[in-house]
Amino acid sequence: MVVLINDGMEKQKMRKHKVVIMGGGPAGLTAAYSLVQKGYEVILLEQEMQVGGQSKTIHYNGYQFDLGGHRFLSAYDDVLSLVKNLLGEELGTVPRKSSILFDGRLIRYPLKLEDVLRKMKLSVSARAVIDYCWEKLKNMIKEGPEESFEGWTRKRFGKTLYDIYFGMYTEKVWGVSPKTISADWARKRITSVNLMEVMKSLIGLKKQQGVFECSEFYYPSQGIGRIYEKLAESVIAMGGTIHLGSKVSEITLGQGGKIASVGYERSGDHCETSGDWVVSTIPLPEFISAIRPAPSEKIQQIARSLPNRCLRFVALLVDRSQITDNLWIHVPEKHIRFFRIQEFGNWSQKMAPEGKTVLLCEFACNKEDSLWNMEEERLKEICIQDLEKLGMINRAEVLEYRVEALEYGYPLYSLDYKEKLEILYDYLLSIPNIVAHGRQGLYRYDTMDHAMKTGMIASAIVAGDLPRKELIRTSEVTDQY
Repeated sequence: MVVLINDGMEKQKMRKHKVVIMGGGPAGLTAAYSLVQKGYEVILLEQEMQVGGQSKTIHYNGYQFDLGGHRFLSAYDDVLSLVKNLLGEELGTVPRKSSILFDGRLIRYPLKLEDVLRKMKLSVSARAVIDYCWEKLKNMIKEGPEESFEGWTRKRFGKTLYDIYFGMYTEKVWGVSPKTISADWARKRITSVNLMEVMKSLIGLKKQQGVFECSEFYYPSQGIGRIYEKLAESVIAMGGTIHLGSKVSEITLGQGGKIASVGYERSGDHCETSGDWVVSTIPLPEFISAIRPAPSEKIQQIARSLPNRCLRFVALLVDRSQITDNLWIHVPEKHIRFFRIQEFGNWSQKMAPEGKTVLLCEFACNKEDSLWNMEEERLKEICIQDLEKLGMINRAEVLEYRVEALEYGYPLYSLDYKEKLEILYDYLLSIPNIVAHGRQGLYRYDTMDHAMKTGMIASAIVAGDLPRKELIRTSEVTDQY
């Protein structure tokens, strides 16, 4: 859906301070919405020709797909209320159906006893339980190390589950050994799951599901990007300005170390704007590299050293109403190049024409990898070949394809990431009129609703209701889904 952009005739009324927002994803748009509501003059710069950032929905030749699987859930009442009010009847609920591809079999998650007994070898299940009990016994005697992802997961799940899923899948997604990834990533994403709870669910002792194991979630009928299209429309309707196709190129510091101006490239022209406050949700390394005069070599080097995982997506329009009954399937097996499959015909019937479905295959890579630089036609061929290996489709059923990419996909938590971020955060706090937030703005592996919550917090900081340190502290806390 096209979002109409108001390039901005100022309303003839008194306004509060002007705020420049960099980035039109969940964090930036929510900040813009909150600030315009408070009467601030807002100009938002988005480098793409579409709002939504990583959570946008691609509309192409009559079918739609998201860049990955984006469920909407929130423990924040204000975020949930905002989305419900924006979407109205467009926001429905979707039953969760997801699986892990294990040894050629689809194991449903959350686990079902009959499914596990039918599909997983008894020897594997027995080893998993024995390893789990052994780890618990060892740690009762002496606590084992858990600085790394590997140490954290093996301590809580045992060697077998680590080997057949956690370790293999993590290395495939991140491209490095789990020994080199901070345990903080595991704490953020899998703290709500442990084998004891799984075993309780298998034998019927666990009745109540946690949020992470939710049986359904909210989802707009036209894709997750509708949330951010509606946010943008509301910002415009209230008098805010959004410039699409506007990439930030230079951030100039002036008197007192404040940001005096923001330069950006738009339609081949160099443009410039300024504000009393600047709110940044663009990738932290890009923000640091754009500052003039440049910060110290130490700050620049740290920013350049922050690892990031790129993503490429291949969407296939398939001439079949349904391939599986799953919304998504995790694929840890190494001989398959993509790490996850989404079937968007199952997310919403409006995502594909009648009688058709959309499969999305997700590839993780680095900018120097062959996958990142591969021609789209070749990547599509790999996708089809691997889906045929899995017995999911045949080539003749593929009607169309579309390839998309995200240069900044996942921040990678190296073992020393906290020390690096502390130095960069101190530098951010030395600039009096900058508020950075969101997944990319603070290099945090946060959920979509948490990014929106930080947008509300950023608005409160600009209004003087919270100190800037509050946003960094809050960004440490991510609800588990």
